[in-house]
Amino acid sequence: MRRSTGDIAGGLVLAIGAVALLIYTAGADYQMGEGSAYDAALMPRIWLIVAAACAGTMVVRGAAETLLASVDTGRLADISPARFALAVGLTAAFIAAFVWLGYWPAMLLIVPLFSVVFGYRRPLAVAATTVGFAAITWVVFAEILNVRMMPWPGA
Repeated sequence: MRRSTGDIAGGLVLAIGAVALLIYTAGADYQMGEGSAYDAALMPRIWLIVAAACAGTMVVRGAAETLLASVDTGRLADISPARFALAVGLTAAFIAAFVWLGYWPAMLLIVPLFSVVFGYRRPLAVAATTVGFAAITWVVFAEILNVRMMPWPGA
């Protein structure tokens, strides 16, 4: 992935995360104590605004570099609408599978599909990527962040 494409993708992920957390902290009622003029989420909100601004800058810079590169080549560099649409479709399939089947079946179906569709051809690499990604995301969300997820159908 070229730097400009990585800037666009990374910036979008960071911006979406920062805005989602801003929306969450704006609706939460954090109190620092009696008589305090500020709530406990003030500083995190300020840093989230800074993060969203920086992410927006990354996206704009990446888009500008991509468009400037397209002037030289006559086409948009590193952007394939078909691959983008495929990634969006696979993400939607993962969300549907996660809701109906649970975490592990969804991960064990969609991650190998993503891997094969986007270029991994060695079975051992696909299996290692699938198991590693599924295990790490489970530990982060279910164990560290204590997010309740349905691991299997009917669980």
